[in-house]
Amino acid sequence: MPFAAACRKCKTYMIGRTKSDVASEIRRHFQSSHNQFPHPDPIYLDLGDFEPNAVYLVDESGNRYTFMSEIFCSKEYCLATISDKDFDTCALGARKQEALEPVLKKYFPP
Repeated sequence: MPFAAACRKCKTYMIGRTKSDVASEIRRHFQSSHNQFPHPDPIYLDLGDFEPNAVYLVDESGNRYTFMSEIFCSKEYCLATISDKDFDTCALGARKQEALEPVLKKYFPP
C-alpha cells in the first residue's frame, strides 16, 4: 500500500511505496530542511496509530468516488495511505512539489 506525507512546517509533499520508504523520506526531509528529527519518529508508527480518512477522488470519466484512506497527523507532519493510481501518477512524473501538490493535497487536512 503506497503512502504520502506532508510536512506541516513547510508544506512539502513526499511519497513512498511502503510506510518504511516514506518514513525515511520524512526523516531525510526534516534533517535537511529543518535541522531536526520529526516527532514522533515515523519509523516507529504502526497502522494502529492511524485513523480512517475518507478521500473523494474523481476518475478519468469524471465519476466521483470515495477512497478509504488511513491517516496519522502530528504537529509536524501527516502521513496517509494513498491510491495506487495517485502513487503511480506521482512516481512516474517529475517529483517536483508543483506536480505532487495537486495530486496529494486532498489526502491531508488544511
